[in-house]
Amino acid sequence: MTAAPAPRPPIGRPDGRAPDALRPVVVTRDYLVHPEGSVLVEFGLTKVICTASVDDKVPPFLKGQALGWVTAEYAMLPRSTNTRTSRESRGPSGRSQEIQRLVGRALRAVVDRSKLGERTVWMDCDVIQADGGTRTAAITGAFIALADAVVRIPGVDVNAVLRDCVAAVSVGIVKGQPVLDLNYAEDSSAEVDMNIVMTGGGEFVEVQGTAEQKAFPRARLDALLDLAERVPAVESGNASPSSFWTIQIEDHDLTLIARDGNTLTKSVTAASIDIEPAQRRDVLVRGGGPGVYPMTYVDTQTPLGRRPPVIFAYLVVTGVPVDAPAPPTTLLPFVDLRKLPVDHYRTITVQDTDQFARLGATEEWTVHNQDILLAHPFHIHINPYQVTRINDQPYEATSSVTRTAA
Repeated sequence: MTAAPAPRPPIGRPDGRAPDALRPVVVTRDYLVHPEGSVLVEFGLTKVICTASVDDKVPPFLKGQALGWVTAEYAMLPRSTNTRTSRESRGPSGRSQEIQRLVGRALRAVVDRSKLGERTVWMDCDVIQADGGTRTAAITGAFIALADAVVRIPGVDVNAVLRDCVAAVSVGIVKGQPVLDLNYAEDSSAEVDMNIVMTGGGEFVEVQGTAEQKAFPRARLDALLDLAERVPAVESGNASPSSFWTIQIEDHDLTLIARDGNTLTKSVTAASIDIEPAQRRDVLVRGGGPGVYPMTYVDTQTPLGRRPPVIFAYLVVTGVPVDAPAPPTTLLPFVDLRKLPVDHYRTITVQDTDQFARLGATEEWTVHNQDILLAHPFHIHINPYQVTRINDQPYEATSSVTRTAA
């Protein structure tokens, strides 16, 4: 009898990520002034500007058919790479043609062109900095720019045009291990390199895979597809230093389950959630009827007063409605920290930044935060805490994370 081989230990990735971890993904909408839709999408160090331009005509082969068209162009700035590449002044290279056709196919897979009218949406994807995954970033950013452009077409229902959302990610085998979202160092040395394009409903649009060094078995293919499907959920975060946000999703309730990485003892369901500066929120959302629903935030405390809602993302609901279970109410048992022995006492002022507590210790902090001009409020990252007194008045907490400013 032959013993099974020992599991391969996880490899160390160049940027320290786990094998199934994405690079930081940042999407900046309305990045440019003139296009109907524009996005700067960042996958780690990879940065792509995606624009959507609406043209009220279609190619000759579609005239008179009451169908719209979505097409794409892709290019890289000469110094988007480590060394300068020549500008494609004589037309797109073979690689650029392949990628722009991929972007166009991916977008058309989720567009009902009969609802778009006889018009063309031109998608331009320009790589300004490349560190692997430029085509997957281009597809992801292009869909958001397309959605923004369709919303702005008079008389066109975005819910009818967009049947689903679409995004892409790369996977590969590096040093014998399946990894997610390869950067350039990994991509250039991968044994297998693959790009996966999928809809929000979990269906595949395109799978591009190549054995760069040696052939790979079906089991490896399945492992890579599973890895691409398990892309982590996205948190909502307020990265500003002084803005207070209220977030909503049209026609949907939000169930708050964690604040800044800490799971709450009880979930809270409401039509909106508040996010203080430099804070994150984890929420559950029960999808409503099929459609595209804008996610908006309002900056509620600014010197200019309350501003109108800003759309920062879309929730796309597809498929046949199901009777989903209600979100859980009790998440974790409540532990009253006041009953634990205190290892250390501190007095904290607004000037005392970057305080660190020993792992596993229980500390009692007295916080003096009386500067009304302080733009960035006192808050605690990551560590669970419990407020016991506010302005020297007892506060009865029912959760170990009850307030983020005290």
